[in-house]
Amino acid sequence: DGIALTVADLVYLTRVIVGDALPLPKVNPAAFADFRMQGDIVSVQTNTDIGGALFVFNGQITPSLAPDAAHMDLVYGYDNNTTRVLIIGQNSGDAVTSGEVLYVNGDGTLISVEAAEYSGTVLKTTNAVIPTEFVLSQNYPNPFNPTTAIKLDLPVATDYMLAIYNVNGQKVAEFSGHSDAGTVIFNWDATGLASGLYFYKVDAGSFKATKKMVFLK
Repeated sequence: DGIALTVADLVYLTRVIVGDALPLPKVNPAAFADFRMQGDIVSVQTNTDIGGALFVFNGQITPSLAPDAAHMDLVYGYDNNTTRVLIIGQNSGDAVTSGEVLYVNGDGTLISVEAAEYSGTVLKTTNAVIPTEFVLSQNYPNPFNPTTAIKLDLPVATDYMLAIYNVNGQKVAEFSGHSDAGTVIFNWDATGLASGLYFYKVDAGSFKATKKMVFLK
């Protein structure tokens, strides 16, 4: 009829076939699954049991099941620079609660995830790619006028402070806070300051780095 099946439809259909569910899906608005990719490992934290998930990666990869999803079935395919990976459990003992679910071999980035409980109920999902090391990136654009963005990659949760100095060593701006593992973006507006060379320095745990940028009106 032209209506696309979701991973929740597939999981729920499997439950009905094996006799674990009635032909009316349960609703669980509080259920969620937080997927994260760090390096070559995809893991999940959830407050329920996951009966299946569909992962979409940018690039070509070869996936394999990690220990916490070892009892699930895995199929995948590559097309148009996108790899789709489906994992699904046939029995209640196959469901994933939390932990590592996929190993990824190849140059690919996790784009999106659909997931469903063992009963077939659609889960609210989030996904993120977690950096594997601390990196302070060059600001963009550079030169800039009058705004620019600075990116800081954090492989672990940590406090951070980013300070910006002029050529005389005077601090002209500061950003500080705490972040979970991930990427922090600092947007800086140099309106009211003089054109010229500026330095930005970051302290995040044991990581320290300094870079320079040019404000050009």
